[in-house]
Amino acid sequence: MHELIRAYLLATLVTHSSNGLNANHIPLHLSQSPAPYGALQGPYSPSESIVWRNFRWH
Repeated sequence: MHELIRAYLLATLVTHSSNGLNANHIPLHLSQSPAPYGALQGPYSPSESIVWRNFRWH
């Protein structure tokens, strides 16, 4: 799975808002820590991004 993520660093984040489904492409970096699975890191801040403002936390 890590090889696949490294080869295709552009992810599609699908969220649901009052306007329906939204699909946004975001670049991600796979960090090796925490072991053993690592973590996906992206450049977006919840307070600055329209992606996160439309996201419904359930």
